Amino acid sequence: MVKNIDDVEYPALIDHIGWQLWQASADWHAAFEQEMVAKGHGWYAEARGAVFRLIGPQGVRQSALQDQLRVSKQAVQQMLDQLEADNIIKRVMDCSDSRAKRVILTKSGLIAAHDANLAKRKIEDSIRRKLGDKLFEKLMDLLITLNTSD
Repeated sequence: MVKNIDDVEYPALIDHIGWQLWQASADWHAAFEQEMVAKGHGWYAEARGAVFRLIGPQGVRQSALQDQLRVSKQAVQQMLDQLEADNIIKRVMDCSDSRAKRVILTKSGLIAAHDANLAKRKIEDSIRRKLGDKLFEKLMDLLITLNTSD
């Protein structure tokens, strides 16, 4: 039932594509974190797991993480300290700017990255089985189109 608060009617919530996309994404992330934890990377389900997702093959500048994560410099520092203490990342001097630090993966971090790929494939295979090959490929094409900037 729709309530009337201060003479403003609360609108009925609608089902919409944003909700469906968000729900599918949330389900995927939950399954992915569960797989990573099962593979021995419990830290991945914590906030610092968000940092790990941003470290590519060449690493990432520590200063870039604050903007990418939309958190404070102190929060980034704390997450990096924890990942470094767990030997997942290390901070090295950035070759292009000696004042900057670059965050790179350690051997343990690279193992986690390989495990992440295995987890992603496992989840993808599950979705493929649920939809079938044809619908899965169509979904991928549609998502790529949707995510391609105009």
